[in-house]
Amino acid sequence: MLEVIAAYRKLKIFFERHAVTMTGVGSKLYNKEKQGDRLAIFPMRGLVGGKTSVMSATGLLPAALKGLNIVKTLKRRRTLL
Repeated sequence: MLEVIAAYRKLKIFFERHAVTMTGVGSKLYNKEKQGDRLAIFPMRGLVGGKTSVMSATGLLPAALKGLNIVKTLKRRRTLL
């Protein structure tokens, strides 16, 4: 991450205005980011991990950015449960 931030700064682009954070509410990172200029902070539950992360913000945000219809995906998932 530090290398990415350095590359943005070299181009005189303020990295924090182009980045989002996914972390647990109340964590050190969450508290730090709340004070910053981050584009958005997506809260994660403490139990997210492994195969369950695909249907959490951790997996759905990148999927949505890639163009996947996450609303449709979540509706389909609900019918499987």
